[in-house]
Amino acid sequence: MKSIIKYLSLSRLIIFACLFSLTFTSTAGATAGVYDQSFYSNNNILFYNPDDNTCTAGSSTSSASLAGNSNAERIWNWLRQQGGLTSEQAAGVMGNMSVETASTFSPTIQQIGSPWPLGGWGLVQWTNYPDGSSTGRRSTVVTTLDKQTGLGQYYDAKYSKPPTIADGGRDPGVPVDINIRLLDFELNYIMQESQGRTVSKSVASQGFGTAGASEWDTLKQQKTVEDATVFWHNNFEVSSQTPAEVISSRGEAAKRVFNSFSSTTSTATSCPNTITSGSFSSYVLAYAWPDYHKAPYLQKTAAYQAAITKAKSEGRYVGADGIDCGGFITTLMVDSGFDPTYNNNGKGGNTDAQLAWLQAHWQNLGNGSSINPANLQPGDVAMLPGHTFVYVGHIPGFNSVIASSSLNERAPMAGKEQLTASNVTWFRKKA
Repeated sequence: MKSIIKYLSLSRLIIFACLFSLTFTSTAGATAGVYDQSFYSNNNILFYNPDDNTCTAGSSTSSASLAGNSNAERIWNWLRQQGGLTSEQAAGVMGNMSVETASTFSPTIQQIGSPWPLGGWGLVQWTNYPDGSSTGRRSTVVTTLDKQTGLGQYYDAKYSKPPTIADGGRDPGVPVDINIRLLDFELNYIMQESQGRTVSKSVASQGFGTAGASEWDTLKQQKTVEDATVFWHNNFEVSSQTPAEVISSRGEAAKRVFNSFSSTTSTATSCPNTITSGSFSSYVLAYAWPDYHKAPYLQKTAAYQAAITKAKSEGRYVGADGIDCGGFITTLMVDSGFDPTYNNNGKGGNTDAQLAWLQAHWQNLGNGSSINPANLQPGDVAMLPGHTFVYVGHIPGFNSVIASSSLNERAPMAGKEQLTASNVTWFRKKA
């Protein structure tokens, strides 16, 4: 914008334990981020139909949907679900963002042509006063970012250059999970900022709502991509562009966004009742951290915590409050719809019970030393004495082909187990 637990050391359980004395791959673990529980408590990344706006933005059942293969797709999903915008309105906002961020949709980008820390920064290029003093919208948003999330370290010139298209809008130096947290913070900040602003008299005289009315509510009254683009520019962005330039640059960018995403069906939702089967990879992204963390790492994602609470209320097996290999696999299989009958409809038991169930109901593919790992499919389950994990395949944003948990040691996350270990037995759901 140019204006402008304690870790409780537990005795190792031998029976039912998800032993972690496994042979690991040689790949190094991804960089661990700094996590803020308040973020995850407020952001159940579940799955939704983008044309279903039955979840009210800001309600307890609606939270940020940030699934996607790029920042543009993540922002689209967020605006449609959390923001409660129509496809036309979301495209209008994103057309403006596209111009502001040089088509990158990077949450850490610095205004091109302005030396750090002058000019704009972030998704909408928040800007301080022209003299560059440390007062104004840029300073306010950065102060709030650090206060609310502790991510002030990512407000730095080294993360401010435009990412390449291949990076999907994420600066290569910013971890995947941190990039998502930055997006969520900025999008929430944008919506809250807009909800606190009013429509100016000059913009109202152009036929956009009523002077003094809520800016965000007026945005939600716009019916076309062009109207949403022009309104958002004239009332929120207020750049130096002429009306014709707004239509030719921001308007065309908005049309491209609309054409790219309006006909797609996202697998991400924050409305639990609209979850559909066939979204296995999306559930992996929601329930498991995308990076590997050394034990002890007991913090669950908010989506997984909610899933465990629900599973317990239904009498389903969760192991040690979800920090459990078998509890994680059972919850993932049942909730995603990959196999609702898994582990006796989720009401079975530990790894011994699951092994017996798999032997009775799924196909035995053989042990790790006899299979070709290239033939593994997402959803294939590995069993070994006291431990289980799942092959998830190559999921954008998830830094392993394995997802796993470990009893009282690791919450669900990207795993490092060896696919071809001789003591691993692989199972596949029968067609």
